[in-house]
Amino acid sequence: MRKVLFMTLAMCLLMAGVATAQSKIAVVDVQALANDSEPAKDAVKRMERKFSAEGKQLETQAKELQKSAESMKDPKTTEDKRVQFLKDTRAFEEKRRAFAIKREQENRQITQELMNMIFQACEAVAKRGSYDVVMNVSSGSVLYAVPQMDITNDVKAEVNKIFKSGGAKK
Repeated sequence: MRKVLFMTLAMCLLMAGVATAQSKIAVVDVQALANDSEPAKDAVKRMERKFSAEGKQLETQAKELQKSAESMKDPKTTEDKRVQFLKDTRAFEEKRRAFAIKREQENRQITQELMNMIFQACEAVAKRGSYDVVMNVSSGSVLYAVPQMDITNDVKAEVNKIFKSGGAKK
């Protein structure tokens, strides 16, 4: 009975090893792609162009409010000036919040576009390389992989190619 059980267990382990050997697995560092690919670098430049002027304007306004706050310490400051200062502060805070929301929405949209390109590139590289599974190293689920399994550079080249051709297909 023990021999039969041992032989069955040995056969199961042997078959599991054969099944695993037939699977072709690759890893990719999505975080590296999100930081170092051409579309990622372009996104940083677009965000800077789109939001730098408004951001600088808000910084200037914040400095002006800070100066006004210093003048509010003077006991000779009139009530009208204090009320105006509070109104200006509220208006500034509303502008700042609206700016942050607008910037976050744009960032979310750009990130989604980039992730679409990355997934499209992963799929193309996986099909070309006949990979059964592509795992994301940066998600923390892969603790170790031999360098030969890492297709990040291939995917980066594909992402850059997709970007140059006009973006990801939706």
